[in-house]
Amino acid sequence: MFSHAGEKLVLPHPNFETPHLWILVTDPVGEPLQTIIVAVSTKRFYKDSTVVLNRGAHPWVRHESVIFYDHALIPEVHHLNEAVRRRIAERHQPCTPDLLRRVQDGLLSSPRTPKRVKRFYKDWLAKR
Repeated sequence: MFSHAGEKLVLPHPNFETPHLWILVTDPVGEPLQTIIVAVSTKRFYKDSTVVLNRGAHPWVRHESVIFYDHALIPEVHHLNEAVRRRIAERHQPCTPDLLRRVQDGLLSSPRTPKRVKRFYKDWLAKR
């Protein structure tokens, strides 16, 4: 069961051709439990480069990549757990504390993070 910020999973998304690595940005909160997740995506000139990951930052990262804040989501955690249970998604090793902090800091810094995601994150920070 997903329970901490920094946990990762590979998950398909309807807007992406291939499954992507996703990072839980917050600990799950609320009823039902929700968290923010952000995808890691190949770096392209048109993508937000607030947080850039170099090859080897995670075994899944094979070339220069970015945190794709444009598509940050606030899913219910039980949906993530169910996706893993049904083998639609796959859990991966958690982020290092340094990488998690970079991802979290970038969430507020990125001009492309949806406003509702920034609000959820600020509320989460206030309750910590």
